[in-house]
Amino acid sequence: MEKLVKVLIGFFVLIFVGLIFLRINLVYNASKDGKKIYEIQVNNYKQVETYVTNEYVRDKETGCIKFKDEFGIKRVVCNNYTITEF
Repeated sequence: MEKLVKVLIGFFVLIFVGLIFLRINLVYNASKDGKKIYEIQVNNYKQVETYVTNEYVRDKETGCIKFKDEFGIKRVVCNNYTITEF
């Protein structure tokens, strides 16, 4: 049982480090190519979700934004978001 716990902890640490590396790589490549990076924070009840993207499109009528996150997943966010440009 202890071995399983250690393996799971190592797995989650590896995922966490990989996500940090992915974001750093995304920011580095964008700065090298002269592009802008946007961090989008979405407030959902008691938690905050953070996404990183190179571009987004805002609908002027509804105020919703559409973008692809750092994993290539298409997202649509309406209400209660914050965009930070790097």
